[in-house]
Amino acid sequence: MKLTRIEKLFENKAIIRHGTFLLKRNDAIEFVNECEKCKVKILGVDGFFLNGDYIQPSIENSIDFTSNSYVEKNASNYDAARQLLKRIEEMYYEIAIEDD
Repeated sequence: MKLTRIEKLFENKAIIRHGTFLLKRNDAIEFVNECEKCKVKILGVDGFFLNGDYIQPSIENSIDFTSNSYVEKNASNYDAARQLLKRIEEMYYEIAIEDD
């Protein structure tokens, strides 16, 4: 699994399960802040519950900024991502970004 430059900054805080780079809520918020600082585009956020060695996706705690159905005129993707991340503390998140 090749990590992006932002993921490398958070590698020591991440849990990698089945090739998915997961962060706890507070670390995920810091990740979004770093993306904003570096002007790295966020493509989406996916929420997961950990269940032993397995991860269970939570569609209601996920957002796809590349979807035509996502239209938010008053907030940046960074703000919308932070709002989503603040919903549930016990969840882990994968943040898809456009980075080299």
